[in-house]
Amino acid sequence: MTRHASHSPPAAQQKSNMQAKNYLAIQAHVSEYPRPITFSRGAVLAVGEKYAGPEGWDDWFFCEIAGQEGGWVPVQVLEFLDGQAARAREDYTARELDVRAGDMLLGGRTLNGWVWCENPASAQSGWVPLSHLQSADASAEAAQKLNFADRNTSLPRPTSSPPL
Repeated sequence: MTRHASHSPPAAQQKSNMQAKNYLAIQAHVSEYPRPITFSRGAVLAVGEKYAGPEGWDDWFFCEIAGQEGGWVPVQVLEFLDGQAARAREDYTARELDVRAGDMLLGGRTLNGWVWCENPASAQSGWVPLSHLQSADASAEAAQKLNFADRNTSLPRPTSSPPL
């Protein structure tokens, strides 16, 4: 795996007690990591570089664990043991969800610019950049406002009778 700044770091796994929110994918996202790093609470990780891309995704570290390819891990998941090692505070998977613009998603935990989402149509789940999503509630509100404005716009009334 290459570690270019253009690669997207995923976020930590969704917590079960998070309140779900409806999202509309406004931009496609395709994972660049076919074999995401995955580990259990208590796992010891080798910690590498801190992510420094232009997207504003703060507090991500490239971590490695024996037997897997490395991957991006959010600081919230890490308990630093020293400058080069950390213990996992919780279970984690860096699995990203491939989405198309227009997909309706159910989102939960948000960390450092990423949202854990499920696509009800495919039953697949994973992380999606928050910048690729719009609150479906906000979309519905905007549509309702447009519909309300359309309903309240009066049509011009004829000023004379039609010819006979």
